[in-house]
Amino acid sequence: MESRDHRSPVLPSDIINKYGNDGIPHYKILVMCAGNPGPRQSNSRIKVKNSNLLSAAAYILWVPALYIVLTEKRKEEFAGWHGGQALVLWTLVFAGFFGLRFLVNLLWRAVYNPYIDLLELLFGTAAYAYIVYCGLRSYQGLKFKIPH
Repeated sequence: MESRDHRSPVLPSDIINKYGNDGIPHYKILVMCAGNPGPRQSNSRIKVKNSNLLSAAAYILWVPALYIVLTEKRKEEFAGWHGGQALVLWTLVFAGFFGLRFLVNLLWRAVYNPYIDLLELLFGTAAYAYIVYCGLRSYQGLKFKIPH
């Protein structure tokens, strides 16, 4: 492409370049935006493996933990380890929450106190904070045992 004044219009020949000598038309589309610095350079600080992201999602969202355990991802060392731990952690949280709900209902039969219900809120908040903490640690690529 030849050099032009910045005020000159963009011609169709500038946008689509035909190349190739084999007789088959190949087209290369050039993206031209005002102020475009060119192709993005990869930032070495922002390298995240898919297994790190998947294991963090397994802790935080629960469903990816099932995906990891029930598919071939369980054979990968990092994702399989964290997927299994996340599933165990979510099972313990569910069991703890429903066990606490059962105890609150038993207490309500004996003495009604509306503030006993706050135990569930505190337990749920603390459990999810721990789950997010574990997800962040796995996102960083750390391998750890629960509880730690």
